Amino acid sequence: MGRLGERLHLWKGDGAEVEGALGGLRETNDADAEAEVTGLAILLDESAALEGGEESAHRGLVQIEGVGEVGDRGGAIGFREANQECGGAIDGSYGGVIGPMRSSGTGMVKALFGALGGATACLFTTHRMVLLPWGRMIRPQGALVNGSPDSCSARRARHPYDGAHRGHCPRGEQRGGSMAQGGRTAIIVGSGFGGLSTAIRLLSDGWQVTILEARPEIGGRASRIQEGGYTFDTGPSLITMPWLFEEVYAAAGEKMSDHVTLRQLQPGYRIFWTGEDRHFDFGSDREQLLAEMRKFSNDDANQLDAFLAASGAIHREGILVSGRQNFLNLKDFVKLLPTMARLDAIRYLEGWVGKFFKEPHVQQAFGFHSLFIGGDPSRVPAIYSALAYLQIADGIWYTEGGVYSIIQSFGKIIAKMGGTIHTNSKVDQILHRNGRATGVRTSDGVVHNADLVIYNGDVTARDALLPDAPDAFPWRLRPLRTTMSAHMMYLGTNKKFEKLLHHTLVVGDDYHGFIKDVTRERRMPRSNAVYIHAPSRTEPEMAPPGGDSIAILLPVPNLRSGDDWTEAEPRMRDRTLEWLENWGLPGLRDSIVVERSWTPLTFRDELLAPDGNAFAVEPSLEQSAYFRQPNRDRTIAGLYYVGGGTHPGAGMPGALLTSQVTQDLIRGDYPAPFASHATGPTGNLVRP
Repeated sequence: MGRLGERLHLWKGDGAEVEGALGGLRETNDADAEAEVTGLAILLDESAALEGGEESAHRGLVQIEGVGEVGDRGGAIGFREANQECGGAIDGSYGGVIGPMRSSGTGMVKALFGALGGATACLFTTHRMVLLPWGRMIRPQGALVNGSPDSCSARRARHPYDGAHRGHCPRGEQRGGSMAQGGRTAIIVGSGFGGLSTAIRLLSDGWQVTILEARPEIGGRASRIQEGGYTFDTGPSLITMPWLFEEVYAAAGEKMSDHVTLRQLQPGYRIFWTGEDRHFDFGSDREQLLAEMRKFSNDDANQLDAFLAASGAIHREGILVSGRQNFLNLKDFVKLLPTMARLDAIRYLEGWVGKFFKEPHVQQAFGFHSLFIGGDPSRVPAIYSALAYLQIADGIWYTEGGVYSIIQSFGKIIAKMGGTIHTNSKVDQILHRNGRATGVRTSDGVVHNADLVIYNGDVTARDALLPDAPDAFPWRLRPLRTTMSAHMMYLGTNKKFEKLLHHTLVVGDDYHGFIKDVTRERRMPRSNAVYIHAPSRTEPEMAPPGGDSIAILLPVPNLRSGDDWTEAEPRMRDRTLEWLENWGLPGLRDSIVVERSWTPLTFRDELLAPDGNAFAVEPSLEQSAYFRQPNRDRTIAGLYYVGGGTHPGAGMPGALLTSQVTQDLIRGDYPAPFASHATGPTGNLVRP
């Protein structure tokens, strides 16, 4: 084992494995690979600069040992002291990462590790502080907890997740409390796609599951409005990766086709640009897609196959691999970096798409997708190119009755499997004792005890629900950034607007300025770009005869902008509808017979989303994978997270994947024979 391997040996004794992963960087034959490895080596290796943080880290550790607490808090205190002594050096290097993001992916890796290596040399010590990012690895030795220092209970008290990494305690000793009495109980806070699919998976594993939902109906953001014969999905409406839904049904021993019917849309959606006669139909028919591209650029059309090959590789080697990993340990993220560097997937999406397509309209058509999961295409990694690839390769789907029909069917399956759902049950606090979650308290003061808690709310609300818990990110220098919000308008009209397809995007005269306004500048957009959902185009029953059911999504800044939405809503409503009338929906305002709306205030007050965000955590590079909220809490055992704010990310497919990742973690933490009802994915997908 080399010197770097010796340093990495501190990572739970598997330095050789990690050194091999770093060797993979060298084997990419990239000129920058050695520099990338060297950057990480600087972070992990000893140097004179480390001495400044060594003593502070040691003081923090000893301070906590003196009062008998677990040592990971000591590491956190040591980190804060060391950061003060460093005078904020890491913040300067953090900014140094941002510029190279626009260059090659390998350059990004080099910049990332170079910044980490240079700046954090002042913060992390080789023997103690460098262990902080990998979780609870700094702890006092020999403390008597629940018996002898070497008992299984003592080991779990010092490191509640030892069972997931080092072998499990004998079941009788491990359980204790209510688990020893028989059924294992789980509480799920929130009933979005992440919460409902997790409930089905846990019920199939023999858990007793209770869901607590704050709103009057299940679904969270994926709710439904019905009024005057009009039906609106309030949240996500465009279905991709239908097999992920099938997996959830299969976990319950059910067939998707027995509950819902999916229809493929062709084209999937149409993109209009105001002031132009041309539009772009985006779908899974290759020849039709090529014809659409040739309207704008023959050269770009000739690059379609190259784009699909590259984005398909990112999907297969990136999304399908990383999307089912938990990334609790940074070493797992490091192992993925050689692949991401080779695929150039760490580069910004906008620049990555620009490698293939030069015409601005084509670039926007293939690169806008991250915007509607909360990400600025100029700031999210190119791994999100897989969104466009999936829509082309696997199609865009609609479920009869709207997306909420899936939510309803999940609710029925949960009841059939013996689960319990309580609506109008707002959770105010997650309870914990001795470093382990014990249940929740609702706003009416009722305490619900459980062996584990799964949180399907907005992860940025964690600290408010756990006011006396250790920081989940003691090593993070800045809080997780929430996404922009949305102004949603749900309109029932007494006339049909034939210019609209089932899914339509209308882009104003300043696409890049619009995105900059609502994301980076946090101000009301001066231009417009809206997504319109008109399900009555495919399913006339979603509106009365002769009418349309129309949902309009306008991205807007979240509440950190300081805007007063009680004043802004009518102004933005009139501006947007007038703009759409001038574009091609004449008489829209006069045709409205049913109207409802959501604003950032709705997201904050009804959906309990901090800052009134619409898509949870911004999917930027530094908030992805290991750097995103993990699916298991880093400081409170028995507390897990699912939904769009956790790994792997936002959107319905991302939320469903979080439930599978979390189920795998729980199976590792609570080993038992699993009575899975899984029969394998099946379904009835109706293609045109």
